[in-house]
Amino acid sequence: MALSPTLVPSIRLRVRPALLPQQSEFRLVDGVLEWRYVGQPDSAWAELGDITGPAGADGEDGTDGVIGSDGAPGVVQSIVAGTNVTVDDTDPANPIVSASLSAGNTVIETGNGPFTVADDTAILILNRGTPGASSVVVGSVDDRAGLDLRIFDWAGNAGDITITPDGSEKIMNASSWVLGSSADGKAAFHMIPDTTLNGWLAGA
Repeated sequence: MALSPTLVPSIRLRVRPALLPQQSEFRLVDGVLEWRYVGQPDSAWAELGDITGPAGADGEDGTDGVIGSDGAPGVVQSIVAGTNVTVDDTDPANPIVSASLSAGNTVIETGNGPFTVADDTAILILNRGTPGASSVVVGSVDDRAGLDLRIFDWAGNAGDITITPDGSEKIMNASSWVLGSSADGKAAFHMIPDTTLNGWLAGA
């Protein structure tokens, strides 16, 4: 039995433009990436938005670079000059530190004293003409400017030599120091001033 034309179904196909294959082209203008579909007018060029994907795996470390040249020399901020020390910091990166040691004076005493030692005396020689005890008084260590004192009994006439420091100062933590001296054993004593200890050390 033949179908009536009015009974034949009507079918329509609608294809979405997004499903049609189209080719795109790209260009780089002043560092900006632009795109358009092939065949579109120049006005169709548009900036391509950022496209980001997942981060890739870290690559291996590269080789070490070349060691750079030495930097500028450092600068000393300050140097505090101590006793008998001078500092020339005209060139802060290369300061010049100088120290001067005073030779001091040599003093020879005759008789048995008492003897008072001046602050600039470095060597005191006792040339006693007759036997007998002698006393020696030394000034403050603060006034010695680091100058050592050496005491020698030259004549060797029998008699102790008592050394007394200034005020509350000490000699090897003692209030006085006694040197025994004779012709067979002439006394010799080396005294080193120490302002930190507020007294005198016995040197070699």
